[in-house]
Amino acid sequence: MEVERPSAVMLLKQVSEGVPNYMILPFFKGVPTLLCLGLGIVYSLVMGLIIGSTSLMGFLDL
Repeated sequence: MEVERPSAVMLLKQVSEGVPNYMILPFFKGVPTLLCLGLGIVYSLVMGLIIGSTSLMGFLDL
């Protein structure tokens, strides 16, 4: 798996170490579902760029 999907191995290592507190999107009561999903995607991009776990091109390579 490490040869075929090294990003999957890195993700599994991050999950096993636990999620840092700053990666948890605060829950706001009354926010519409689609807005919450959109904010989550943008927040994960911004935080991933800050901590260095993703790049813009890597993020857009869905």
